[in-house]
Amino acid sequence: METIRKKNIPACHAEISKLESELTNLDSLIKMQKESVEMKDASMKEVQDEVNKLEDMLFKDFCAEIGVSNIREYEQEHLKQQQEVDKKRLQFETQKTRLGTQLEYEQAQLEQQGRKLKTLEDTMLKEERKAADQKKAKTLDYLSAFSYHQRSHNEKNKIISLAQDGHHYKRKGEIKEPEEEKLLKAVDETLSKMKDLKNQLLLKKNDVSDSKAEVDKKAKSLQEKSRELVKVQKEVISLETALEQKRMERHNSLFGCKIQGLPISLLSGSLDHISELQLDSESQSTSATLDIFEREAQMQIDYSDLRKESMDLDGEEAVEVELERLREVVSSLEGASSKVTRKCHQEFEQVKAKRYRLFSQCFEHVSIVIDQIYKKLCRNSSAQVS
Repeated sequence: METIRKKNIPACHAEISKLESELTNLDSLIKMQKESVEMKDASMKEVQDEVNKLEDMLFKDFCAEIGVSNIREYEQEHLKQQQEVDKKRLQFETQKTRLGTQLEYEQAQLEQQGRKLKTLEDTMLKEERKAADQKKAKTLDYLSAFSYHQRSHNEKNKIISLAQDGHHYKRKGEIKEPEEEKLLKAVDETLSKMKDLKNQLLLKKNDVSDSKAEVDKKAKSLQEKSRELVKVQKEVISLETALEQKRMERHNSLFGCKIQGLPISLLSGSLDHISELQLDSESQSTSATLDIFEREAQMQIDYSDLRKESMDLDGEEAVEVELERLREVVSSLEGASSKVTRKCHQEFEQVKAKRYRLFSQCFEHVSIVIDQIYKKLCRNSSAQVS
C-alpha cells in the first residue's frame, strides 16, 4: 500500500505540474489570441477609418450639396426617408391609377347617359308635337261644328222669320193653304236637323274634352316615366361606380398578393396575369382597363380552405371584425413562433456548449496520451511536444 502510494504521489504531482504547465500555456495562448484579436480590431478600425476618409473625400461635394456631414449619415437617414417617399409615391400612383380609371369610366358613362337623355328628349318632343297636333285637330273640329251650329242658328232664325211672315201673310190672305203646309213642313225638317246638329255638337264637345283629358293623362304619365327613368339611370350609375370600385379593390388586392408573394389557391387563372395599371394618355384607354378587369374576373379563387363563418360574411363591419380576429390569430402565432425560435436557439446553444465541452475533454485526453507516448519515446520526462 505504501509502495503504491509512493508510486502514485509522484505521478499525481507530475500530472499536476503538467496540468499547471498546460494551464499556463493556455493562459499565454489566450492572452496572445486576445492581443491578436485586439490588434486585428485596431487594424480593422484603422482600415475603416481610411475607408471613411476616402468616402468623405469622394462624397464631400455631394454631402455639402445635400447638407449632411458625411455619406454615412445620408445612408442611415436619407435612404430611409427615400424608402418612405418611394412607398408613399407607390401609394399615390395606385390612388392616381384608381381615380383616373374611375374618372374615365364616369366620363364614358356621362356621355352614354347624355346620348340616352337626348334620345328621351327627342321622344318627348315628338310626343308633345303629336299631342299638339291632336289638340289642334280637335280644336278645328270644334270650331267647324261651332260654325255649322252658328249657320244653323241663323237659318233657324230666318225660317222662324219666314214662318212668322207666312202667318202674317196668311192672316191677310196672301198665302194659300198648300204653300203654308209646305212651309211648315220645311220648318219642321229644319228644326229636326238643328236638333241633330246640336246633339252632334255636344258629342264633339265631349270627344274634345275626352281627348284633352287623355292627352293630359298621357303627358303626365310621360313625365312620371321620365322621372322614373332619370332615377333608374342614377341608380345604374351608382351601381356601376360601386362595381368599378370593387373591381379596383380586387385588382389591388391580387396585385399586392403577387408583389408580396402570398400563396393564393386559384381554381382558374394565374397571378402572373396580374399587372399594374398604367394610366398613360397616349397608350392607355378605358377599353384596355376594362380588358384587364375582364381577364381578372375569369380568375376563380378557391375558398374551400376557409371556414363556413368566414364565407358567409355580409357587410363591411363583419369583414372588419373577421380581419381583426385574423390579426389577433396572426399575432399570437408570431408570438408562439418567437417563443419556439428562442427555445430552439437555447437548445442549440446548449448542444453547442455540450459538444464543445466533450470535444475539449477528448482533445485534452488525446493531448495527454500523446505527451506520455512522446516522453516514453524520448525517454525524457521533461520533453515537450512542440
